[in-house]
Amino acid sequence: MTIVTQDLELINYDKLSKIVMYSGEIDNTEIFAIVGFESMSEDFESNTDIMLGVYNNSDECEEVINSLLEAISVGKAVYQMPEPAVEEVTA
Repeated sequence: MTIVTQDLELINYDKLSKIVMYSGEIDNTEIFAIVGFESMSEDFESNTDIMLGVYNNSDECEEVINSLLEAISVGKAVYQMPEPAVEEVTA
């Protein structure tokens, strides 16, 4: 399977050792992301991590990873990581 990241990079799923949901703080901003790793390490400082998509909250992130798992299970040839939902801004 080919995974198309939000940055439109083409990633060969077979080359990834694992894909995880990540939540944490980067530059004082809480993020929720789906990250692929070329090795079993979760060393975000190394060059083995690939940001597949960033989302607004943990629920949205979980929905996307479930969608990716479904695509893998049915043998889909290409999976496009969806963009995050547009959040309403209230004044």
